[in-house]
Amino acid sequence: MIISTVPTQRAIYLHGPHDLSAVERPVEEPAHGMVRVRVAYAGICGSDLHVYETGAYVPRFPVTPGHEVSGIVEAVGPGIGDLEPGDAVVLDSRVPCHDCDWCRTGDLQRCRRLGFLGEVSHGGFAETAIAPRAALYRVPPGLSLRVAALAEPCAVALHGIGRALSVSPHARSALVVGLGPLGALVGLVLRQHGLEVVGVEANARRRETVSRAVEFPVLDTAADASQPAHTAYDLVVDTAGFAGSLAACMERLRAGGTVLALALHRASETIPANRLVEGEAILVGSHVFRDEMGDALALLAAHEESFARLITGEIALDGVADAYAALLSGYSAHLKILVRPGAA
Repeated sequence: MIISTVPTQRAIYLHGPHDLSAVERPVEEPAHGMVRVRVAYAGICGSDLHVYETGAYVPRFPVTPGHEVSGIVEAVGPGIGDLEPGDAVVLDSRVPCHDCDWCRTGDLQRCRRLGFLGEVSHGGFAETAIAPRAALYRVPPGLSLRVAALAEPCAVALHGIGRALSVSPHARSALVVGLGPLGALVGLVLRQHGLEVVGVEANARRRETVSRAVEFPVLDTAADASQPAHTAYDLVVDTAGFAGSLAACMERLRAGGTVLALALHRASETIPANRLVEGEAILVGSHVFRDEMGDALALLAAHEESFARLITGEIALDGVADAYAALLSGYSAHLKILVRPGAA
């Protein structure tokens, strides 16, 4: 009898829409320019749920999901001279071609063939993950790997807010529509920029959770509509992505204000064109991030306690399927759930 000596690891496989399981798969050795990371934490994102439901963006199955990853360098391939085992890192979620016109200008978020960790390659819902050296960022000394796992969505928030404030530098008030993990992060970052922030969250259980986690008012849609003091804002951010959410954001916008679209939508949306024209409104789209990962890590390190409150659950790999089901039900009170692959 031949006994395999190839080391294995536990991982989650997405085999197709609504088909998720825990498996044993080989531990890879990093090739030239690649690094193997022992995953400490990997966050569940709304896009993970979208891929689970639709199979979108995945060129071939099975694939291990998870693109919000923190961990410890375990092994480095040839050609790596500035990282070594034991270094704390987070992973860049983007997998660009590095060859198109946008990549050559450094705008990797606009890459013509852009893919993502956990979709075009195995992600962080596993005990280890392989990534190129360019996709790794050192965690600042003193910042926990738990909170460092928020770096990727925090960079998304920073990129979008930077784009919005570049065209509305005098904005003083902001409404964030949809207070899931990204919306809550956006609210906290806007507060760091000195804006007066109000959030809207229709899910009553989540609204209660986020109200305890952030330092700005959190209203439901009815309460927001009934309060004259909160009828118009300089900046309105769509982090909800429900049918009609962009039009709803336009309704809450002050003349000359900016709507920032951060959420992906399942279908095309109708925009109130006359309100856009007559109100001289600005509509800004923002896709993932450009070069904000370092700034995100610095911000998390400077305000770790505030951002840590957004983490409301930690699960082992065996809990991923149940967490997906709870989040997709629409009734979950959780904000950010972190997967701990090494947990029993």
